[in-house]
Amino acid sequence: MPTTIPTGAKKIVTTNKNTYFTANNITIGTAAPTATTGGTYVKGDIIINSAPSAEAIGWICTAEGSPGTWKAIKSGVDVTSMPWNSITGKPATFTPTLGVTSSTAFRGDHGNTAYQHSQAAHAPANAQKNSDITKAEIEAKLTGAVTSHNHNGSYYTKTEVDNSLAGKSDTDHTHAWAAITGKPATFTPTLGTTSSTAFRGDQGKAAYDHSQSAHAPSNAQKNSDITKAEIEAKLTGTITSHNHNSSYHTKTEVNNMVSDLQTAINGVQGKLPVTIYKDDAGDIWYV
Repeated sequence: MPTTIPTGAKKIVTTNKNTYFTANNITIGTAAPTATTGGTYVKGDIIINSAPSAEAIGWICTAEGSPGTWKAIKSGVDVTSMPWNSITGKPATFTPTLGVTSSTAFRGDHGNTAYQHSQAAHAPANAQKNSDITKAEIEAKLTGAVTSHNHNGSYYTKTEVDNSLAGKSDTDHTHAWAAITGKPATFTPTLGTTSSTAFRGDQGKAAYDHSQSAHAPSNAQKNSDITKAEIEAKLTGTITSHNHNSSYHTKTEVNNMVSDLQTAINGVQGKLPVTIYKDDAGDIWYV
């Protein structure tokens, strides 16, 4: 049955420009106007989307012109998805999920350490370690004349050097310390482990700090110095330094007292209330 339109009703929206608003136009279309589609519009003109979607139920002119500036009118109801560029207030960055799998991010500080290490100089994979060849083997390889190395006229021989220095005084020739220019303010110590050399500062500091910490006495026995069997062997037999004297009741004595008590209780059970006592010597009494 067709819908009855009341007498005097006025149409608000048509497929053509409406003639019921003097300030703005409301029309139906499929997209906002562009320079290609043309048209002149004023601020407040509206185009209702003939196929409304979550992205746009229509468009509104925000600045007049040909075609003017248009902004989509979003649907605020029953929207199950939203384009990323329509979301406001989203963060610029997101905290990564850290881990060591193919779907997680690696820790930045560890990654940077690994990268810096990868850029540093490395020995080749087939490099020989110092421990791979002995001093004797090195000296053996150096025995004999090195035929591939020649001292030509660019060098003085030992004799030539000795002759040049002949007559030059190597004694009774001194300079005052103050007269020496360009001398360093400090001197690098000669490091070593002898009485005439300096010990490395970092290792000396570590040794000193260690010397100040608590230590077991020099004759302390390590846990590994004695086995469980050895401990049990030492505990085998009578410990003569430990004695249970008359201050203690033996197991047999206690059992006998308990048996006597049970007999006595059985004799008065159901007759009188019984109160049990135990004196300082460990004897048990009842009343």
